[in-house]
Amino acid sequence: MIQTLQDWLTNLANKQDVHADELLVTANQRLSRHILRLRQLQLGVPVLPNQNIASYEQWRSNLWSHCEDRGWVESTVINKQQEQFIWQQLLSQSNQTETLLADNKSLAKALTDARIIVDTWGIPHDQIENANHRESSFFLEVRTSLSSLYQDKGWITPEQQSNKLIDLFNTGTLKKYSDIGLYGFTELNPLQQALVTSATNNVQQLPIEKCDQASAGLIECVDWETEIETIARWAHQTLRQNPSTQIGIVIPNLQKHRSQIECAFIRQFDNDYLLNPTSSGADKPYELSIGSPLAEEPCIADALLLTQLLHKKLTKEEALDLIRSEFWGQNTEARLLALQGLNDWPMTSVDTIRLTELLSKAEKRIETANDLNKEQFKDGFIEATDEMTTSNRILEAIQLYRLAAHKLDFQHWNGFLKRFLKTLNWPGNRTLNSREYQAVEQFKLILDELLVDQRCFIGSNLVTFPAYVAHLRQRLSEKVFQQQTPRKPIQISGTLEAIGLSFDKCWVANTTRSQFPESPQPNAFLPLALQKAFATPRSSPQKELDYAEQLLTIFSECANEVTFSYSKTAEDEHQQVSPLLPPMASKKLDEEQLAKNLYFDKYNTASAYRNFSVFSDLCGLPLKHSEASIKIRRGVNALSTYAVNPLYAYLVHRLGAKQPNPVYVGISPPQRGNILHNVLETFWEATKNSAALKTKLENQAAFLAELEALISDNVNAELHKHLQYLPPQLLELEKERCLSVLVQWLTLESYRAPFIVAATENAYAIELKPISFNVRVDRVDSPTSASGEPTGNSILIDYKTGSTPLSLLQRAPLVEPQLPVYTQLKELSASAVALGQLQPNNCTFVGIGEDAIQIDGVDAPSKLNKYDLPDTWEKVLDWWQQELMKSVKGFSEGNALNITTVKTYESRFEHLQPIVRKTEQEKMADISKKAEVSL
Repeated sequence: MIQTLQDWLTNLANKQDVHADELLVTANQRLSRHILRLRQLQLGVPVLPNQNIASYEQWRSNLWSHCEDRGWVESTVINKQQEQFIWQQLLSQSNQTETLLADNKSLAKALTDARIIVDTWGIPHDQIENANHRESSFFLEVRTSLSSLYQDKGWITPEQQSNKLIDLFNTGTLKKYSDIGLYGFTELNPLQQALVTSATNNVQQLPIEKCDQASAGLIECVDWETEIETIARWAHQTLRQNPSTQIGIVIPNLQKHRSQIECAFIRQFDNDYLLNPTSSGADKPYELSIGSPLAEEPCIADALLLTQLLHKKLTKEEALDLIRSEFWGQNTEARLLALQGLNDWPMTSVDTIRLTELLSKAEKRIETANDLNKEQFKDGFIEATDEMTTSNRILEAIQLYRLAAHKLDFQHWNGFLKRFLKTLNWPGNRTLNSREYQAVEQFKLILDELLVDQRCFIGSNLVTFPAYVAHLRQRLSEKVFQQQTPRKPIQISGTLEAIGLSFDKCWVANTTRSQFPESPQPNAFLPLALQKAFATPRSSPQKELDYAEQLLTIFSECANEVTFSYSKTAEDEHQQVSPLLPPMASKKLDEEQLAKNLYFDKYNTASAYRNFSVFSDLCGLPLKHSEASIKIRRGVNALSTYAVNPLYAYLVHRLGAKQPNPVYVGISPPQRGNILHNVLETFWEATKNSAALKTKLENQAAFLAELEALISDNVNAELHKHLQYLPPQLLELEKERCLSVLVQWLTLESYRAPFIVAATENAYAIELKPISFNVRVDRVDSPTSASGEPTGNSILIDYKTGSTPLSLLQRAPLVEPQLPVYTQLKELSASAVALGQLQPNNCTFVGIGEDAIQIDGVDAPSKLNKYDLPDTWEKVLDWWQQELMKSVKGFSEGNALNITTVKTYESRFEHLQPIVRKTEQEKMADISKKAEVSL
């Protein structure tokens, strides 16, 4: 008599051939794969021949396929998901669903579970009816409708499938097995027991393997998050000490905690995976027994998101996700350009046509730029292909939808969806990694399964495309996707999946009083007394108690070294350790030593630099230049950033670490500044001088009408430029705000001494060797004499819609170098510089200039003489030039010293913190101090 699993495998190994009349049935597919690997190691072969080892569900499915091939059965088996879909249709036709206070989807799941319990445990319908239970009466009513429908359609349930197989074994149609071994079952339900006993006269329940010298201990953690991090760190340390160790981690309710567990293990093992999102994760040393919904895989989620293009309107977040996705269209520069435009979109939604226009506009700009640069970069130029642009693909896909009928069956919608996704170039041009490829293949299988679902319609099977997509989304959400990879040394399993597995070391988490045992959860549609009488799952406290004791005993013997753990608090509730832990596991491990070990790992990381020579790298690569100056973009901004922090300037202006565009509701501050600039430019081009301004102010109605027209034209132009739409009320408020500011500003200007406007928004080239850049001066004024002739002096004015302190022009380094840069334009011969601050109810000039300049707010250096500012205008110009050249020299030489001169400017560069890692350095210093204290 074979007594153990090893005996069974040894018996198979001693035979020449694997006989078809011997079978080993496991509780789940994961366990059968585990035993097959053991068999493979036992035989010492890389590939196994066909083995008679299968999970219960796999064995039943294989038996049914065998019977179908021989024509012994003809009925269609409806699986659990399809049954729930049928239930939902029946419930929508029932008059009693409203009184049950639940949605049809939840009701369908509960009714399916109730039907499975009744058929599996053989609970008679008359006993249910006699219980006089309202929910049970409802269940029997709809169950009768379900049974009639199944009979009419020729469908059967999986339980009826098992009964048919039992009949085929009992009649001799199916040949019985000589021996069947069962492994990994805590108990068989009545239907499983009946099928197995009908298939053989010799059933052997193989005991679950256990380690004879197993030792166990208990660890108490502060909370659940700490417990997870502790487990991940323990697994990492254990594997690092011995890479061949087989580690098991048992997590009750793994499905609930899956994402949290995976994040903790990624932090410990998977830094490369974080930095490379195209990695399939196949090289990770751990494996979770429970997969994630197929709908959540990025390439599948994007396929579903693409169908939203046909709904005519997307949320802004959906549109951003689509533009960023690499699983469709052409991954070109135009996508990045369109992304910038979409970030500036002020509304919370965007229609498909607007999105297409945005992409088309970006594609044309890139195409124009490529045409202009083609000759200049002839050697490295890549010729454009004939592939369809992304915007054209969207239009083509929409046209496909317009040609489709309003309602089709699943088969025709499947065909349309495949053409639709192909038109949009899904799943993209990049070669898919292993995980993505498997996900796409599973997606194709789900589409095939929809053809079976189509038979489950009670009425017409013609549906609209949104209804088809909704059903597809539900099926993809229900489908658990598990990437197929070679066996990993760390197996993270739920309680059911871990039964029967053996390891070198094992950690069982969350062994609290509330988890072992769990609270009963009887089915609401069946009388509780009947569920207890038939001992159905989750029906009574005693059943949960027995099951919990059985699980903890199994886990305490599954490895040579077993660690149990629990959290003192979880979700703000106090937790206690389960009293069912075996005596061998009741001893707590040394908490002080554990804490020291955990800190020690961090301490090593925090203080590792002490074990090495410190190399101070304060410089990046210098700008390459010859005799000619190097032209850079946004030169003034680069010098400003360098003055704030040299490292920030190197990251932003040399390495391109730009800040993402913020999202605004309505017109953004930069757009508002553009509007005021453009209105003033047009106004002064027509007005010319202060005398004409005073004349216009005398006729208030005409003056206001002129400004209103200029504001309206420029606001509309700005909105059109960015493809924006504003509600009429918001649009009027913006125009009123602009008008109020401009009236205040121009009224202020009318009080100045006579002047003419010599230039507005003129562009100039600045050369501060070894760099050069372009600037645009908002305005150049020339004071005039009493006769109206220019005095020869120039006042350089820069409009600001924000507030800039004058002190920033008076001290080194120059963090606001714009006006000092303007003074380097020799052709302008500046006598003063001024900031024109255009703010509601606070329009004013602030600036510095010669004594003769008569503008309120523009003072001579001798009157200021603060900080580092010299006392004469000539000395100020020289000092500014020296300070500018210091910044130019440091920037061009690649100086990247991480020192911030003006702390108030730090907020402008928060996007650089993940690169600078200042916060991380502070945390590591804190950890180092704590570790030194504990050690």
